[in-house]
Amino acid sequence: MLDLLGLLINLKRKAKYVQKNEWSIVSDWEARVSSTPDSTFINHINGNTYTFKEADTLSHKVTNAALSLSILPGEVVAILVPSCPEYVCMWIGMARICVTSGLINTNLVGKPLVHAVSTAVKENNGAKVLLASSDYKVAVEGARAELEAAGVKIVYYDHSANGVKDGSQSEFDKILASARPTSYPQGTRSWKKNLFYIYTSGTTGLPKA
Repeated sequence: MLDLLGLLINLKRKAKYVQKNEWSIVSDWEARVSSTPDSTFINHINGNTYTFKEADTLSHKVTNAALSLSILPGEVVAILVPSCPEYVCMWIGMARICVTSGLINTNLVGKPLVHAVSTAVKENNGAKVLLASSDYKVAVEGARAELEAAGVKIVYYDHSANGVKDGSQSEFDKILASARPTSYPQGTRSWKKNLFYIYTSGTTGLPKA
């Protein structure tokens, strides 16, 4: 029989710990990496496999790449990337410095795409960035004028859903290649910070976060 009382007590203890300490989802992530660094974290259908340590290393590089793009804690980055292991590392890397990821539906084009990205970055006080896979370059370029008019900087990531790169190293790839994996300013973590924004499909109107 399920011990509901025990479960509630454990949840209450966890809630007190979270509220008392500078905690975020990254805190639990780092604890898991420390305890099982060589265990498989993701075994993707495209053949790419990451251990917890490998994914953590990439997420640290994403953190430093974000800082290189002048993305600051408390800001929002719109991410338009296909389902791949690197996608997870991106929002973990952003969350490490309290940057919220706006997870953009990869099927969006035109006005719905502009609306979703603009919604994601509307609360930014500084940099407004759309981090987009080269898979969606046609859709993004089709909306470039509207996005730039809204103050959005477009940064491409040369990575496809099948894990194959097209050979033309993008701006984000270049920054990642030179980013140090473990050195970054330690930001203030809080359980009150938003991790990411998830959108409705937009089938009955514009997407809503």
